[in-house]
Amino acid sequence: MSRIVGAICWNEGEKAEDLVRRAMEAVPVSKNLESVTKTISSGPVALGLMHGSHSYTAALSEVSRGRYIVSCCGFIYGSTQIFRDHDLPPDAPLEENLASLYGVIGIDFLRLIPGMFSLSIYDRELKQLLVACDRSGFFPVYYGRGSGNLVFCSSIKAVRAATGINRMNKAAFAQHLFFDAQYGENTYYEDVSSLIYGGYLLVDMDKRAIKKGRYFRYEELFESDEYRRNRRIEAPRELKSHLKSCLGHIIEGQDQNSLGLLCGGGIDCSFVGSTLKEMGVTVPTFCLYTSDVEVQEADQAKELSDRLGTEFIASYMPRKKYYPYLLRNILTLDQPVVHPNLAGLQLGAKTILAKNKPNQILGVGSDLLFGGTGNVRSLYRYLKLRKFAAILPKGLRRLMGVSVREMEALNLELRMRNELSTVAAMGAGNFEKASAEKRIESALEGIGDSAERHVKILMLENLCDYQQHLLNRRFELMAGEGVSYYFPFLDIEMLRFAINLPVKHCVNWSEAKLVVRNAVVSTLGKDLADRPKFGGDVPIDKWIVPLKFLLIEGFVAEQLGFDPDVLMPIAENHPKLLWNLLDVELWGRLCVRDENPDDLLDQFREKGIECTDFEAAD
Repeated sequence: MSRIVGAICWNEGEKAEDLVRRAMEAVPVSKNLESVTKTISSGPVALGLMHGSHSYTAALSEVSRGRYIVSCCGFIYGSTQIFRDHDLPPDAPLEENLASLYGVIGIDFLRLIPGMFSLSIYDRELKQLLVACDRSGFFPVYYGRGSGNLVFCSSIKAVRAATGINRMNKAAFAQHLFFDAQYGENTYYEDVSSLIYGGYLLVDMDKRAIKKGRYFRYEELFESDEYRRNRRIEAPRELKSHLKSCLGHIIEGQDQNSLGLLCGGGIDCSFVGSTLKEMGVTVPTFCLYTSDVEVQEADQAKELSDRLGTEFIASYMPRKKYYPYLLRNILTLDQPVVHPNLAGLQLGAKTILAKNKPNQILGVGSDLLFGGTGNVRSLYRYLKLRKFAAILPKGLRRLMGVSVREMEALNLELRMRNELSTVAAMGAGNFEKASAEKRIESALEGIGDSAERHVKILMLENLCDYQQHLLNRRFELMAGEGVSYYFPFLDIEMLRFAINLPVKHCVNWSEAKLVVRNAVVSTLGKDLADRPKFGGDVPIDKWIVPLKFLLIEGFVAEQLGFDPDVLMPIAENHPKLLWNLLDVELWGRLCVRDENPDDLLDQFREKGIECTDFEAAD
């Protein structure tokens, strides 16, 4: 899979092309994948491209008589019409037309480009470098500043290798525990930042100044009038129409024999599969499943495949293989993996490539768009109960509130010098997050009903908070394998529809993603449409909790002051928190301390945890 790489070197003792070369050498690539590298330099600037075998567009060249150097990669659909609308030859090379748009329109040309991409353009005449990523940030761009230089790439490992950065960002770990995510430009390393979705960097070479900006925010898609009109629409029919259009963007120009549906049998990918069938497109269903779980994803996915009449291919992740793949994932990402399920993606990639179906369609994003995350229905119920409680006498309401407070939460709030509500409004210390929340609240103030507005605000905040870091990790884990992912639910057309879809079409007291469930009924039946959300999660209690011994005199204890004698009982009683701690622990040992993964696996075995050798995941 392709990656853009680039460097600026103001330090006379180094060359930009040498920094790019060092970065490229550090990028994780499967030993079975051929990757072609190319670099073009101009004085203190060098742009590079790593191109692997996949269906994404990738280019690096000098255009407009040498004025611009353009490096880009991604999935950009509908470009022919965009270029025609601006009097550009539609059959000209993509990078040439991108540079022409940039020269005429400026940074706002990014608003015209649909799909998923990362790009960099160096303007030799103005001595300015532009670096940008797509609206959802699927193609990540990390950048770091060393002594007199700047390096960017879609791999943190590459940025660190070129700059020598190795200091951990302790502030990131509080956010990791608070939010299970990093919002904004924070990473786990000091001096390495992540370009936020819909964001760009503009570097003025003469002034040595770096300007950060945004050309897109999700809340900009919200329109009060459209939201009100959509109260009366037949939402399931409209959703299916948009999904067909978004799938059409993916299928157009693709070799359909290269396509597959990556699915665990959940309602989202089932909806995608049934819609593809209606469109006359038959693709095999791929599934990765694990042992020791109550509901087996393979059974659900096989049932879907049987109903669709498609080939079913499964990859099995036994417990003993999970651990080496988890360690390999962390080493590939050079950061905590965040979601324990992601550890199996690279194993699944081997099966996908063996079947020669490198272009995989996923149902990712539907939960965030249509209220499928657990906190949305919790807030919905809370607001309903709060409305009921409003009729009670004020004194009784206060007494009820005190009686249900957790003592630990109350103690924390009483000890804080600033009120908890104020700290929450400031993003718990993440001012980027706080600013984004205020912008969303302002954008959605046209929703008249207060309870409905609060639920819709949370749905949009979920989209802003969680989609990028999970997409980034999917990209990076597949980037070195030669598998391309496509997400119809994150197409700009689908985003606009979902953001302007009233809450009543998404959530009620007992169900979430109502519009998706109702759309599925006509093709797959009510039994599948009513299927509860299982998530296919790795069994944390059986696979993760036994690793708790690592926290005793480990990295988290050394760097963050974790005292296992008094804090371990709390972690043991909250497996999700324990996973967050262990995720950071393993990252610290492997990426900061540079411990040998085989030595770690030996420690696992000493504690009676069966696992294969690390090379089994290579």
